[in-house]
Amino acid sequence: MYFRLDKDNNILDCGDFKYSEDCLFTKDKIERAYDGALMFASDMLSEEYLRKKQQKEENDFIEKLRYDREIECFAIINRGQLWYETLTLEQKEELKLWYKSWLDVTKTLKKPTKPNFV
Repeated sequence: MYFRLDKDNNILDCGDFKYSEDCLFTKDKIERAYDGALMFASDMLSEEYLRKKQQKEENDFIEKLRYDREIECFAIINRGQLWYETLTLEQKEELKLWYKSWLDVTKTLKKPTKPNFV
């Protein structure tokens, strides 16, 4: 297969024949990269690619934790004063610790366990 690449070695197009002077021939397999781009499989083994892929996965994980915090924590913490008045002092303290753990979740990378009374 013949490929035409841009200056960053991204695949622009390909064909079964040499349709342009700047085409190169390779039997290397093409796959989708972590970001959806087409890449040669051999390029996906480089240290730079693997580092960028790992960084993307870490960023995605942190974004998922932020989303979970919004859904699982803030919906409870932002209930009203009437709900808070029904809690005991121990429950309020447990809720405060749980909330603090959620605020630190992007540092700890660990979702806190929800208090039993919630």
